[in-house]
Amino acid sequence: IDNESDILWVYDDTALPRSVSLSGPASLNIPAPTALHVSRHDEHIYLASKLNEPDADSTTLYRVSRDLDTVQELTLSGMGHITGISSDPKTDTVWAVGYIFTRMPNEVELQRGLPSLYADPFYTGCLAKIVSGQVEEVKSLTEMGSDMALPVAVIGSQ
Repeated sequence: IDNESDILWVYDDTALPRSVSLSGPASLNIPAPTALHVSRHDEHIYLASKLNEPDADSTTLYRVSRDLDTVQELTLSGMGHITGISSDPKTDTVWAVGYIFTRMPNEVELQRGLPSLYADPFYTGCLAKIVSGQVEEVKSLTEMGSDMALPVAVIGSQ
């Protein structure tokens, strides 16, 4: 069974909350949502899906309009999975972090559990920059000079 938490609850000042289906019939068609961010600057909701092949070399970031009637799909080439989304509240820059597998672990590694602390990880962390609803760049953290292997969250400050 895939993630069944695919309901987005919408609250406003004048009505009772309503629910919006993120996947399934009559929905926004965003399967297995895993990360969510509301950008105050550009008034869009950014969502990621966990439904991707393990060895994927790209993933989709969904940019949903405030009234929930328009979904823009942004392809992040070079990032296989998104783990966190944030934005700079003073600009229209949205940041997504995640990872890509540099190689798939073999059966022996999977049976042993975690690889040795001295072995190189089989994945690398990634950072994507989105400006004005367009993907500006996706970089591995390694090529940026960082040794952070698996970023799981990104938080903006005000």
